[in-house]
Amino acid sequence: MAEEILIEVSLDKAQAQKDLDAIAVSKQRLKEEQQGLNAAYKAGKISQADFAKQTARLKTQTKELSTQERELGKVLQA
Repeated sequence: MAEEILIEVSLDKAQAQKDLDAIAVSKQRLKEEQQGLNAAYKAGKISQADFAKQTARLKTQTKELSTQERELGKVLQA
């Protein structure tokens, strides 16, 4: 029984690390999307309202990913 738990915890940590890697990729994509949005706004390709709306969406997604990242970090530290 104790061996099962150790294996399960090990698998959880391996999955947590994979999830952290995926989060890092997602955060980088969001950062690049924000940079593109900034460039489009400066070039006058999008309105201020669209810029604000999209920026708020990106910030919310980034915060959600950061929360997930913290939780997974706790799993790996356990």
